[in-house]
Amino acid sequence: MSRLLFYSPLVPYSIVFKPSVLKKSKRFPKKVLKRIREKLESLCINPYANAVKIRDLENVWRVRVGDYRILYRIENDRMVILVIRIDHRKQVYK
Repeated sequence: MSRLLFYSPLVPYSIVFKPSVLKKSKRFPKKVLKRIREKLESLCINPYANAVKIRDLENVWRVRVGDYRILYRIENDRMVILVIRIDHRKQVYK
């Protein structure tokens, strides 16, 4: 089950999180959470900006937020960004 966090009729994409992402994010420092939130808000407008496609995974993208990475899948047919994982750069790909 996923959880919708960001939705606004003014931006094209909505953000949906896997429950495990929300659970893990509670352990991040507040400064990091603020930067992650700002990055996610910008992704709602253009999910491809400053994003890099992950080679081995189908339709999975990543963006950098300092030492943290956000992995997400873009579902253009539903106009949804599904956040798969947020973690430190040393842990996110494991």
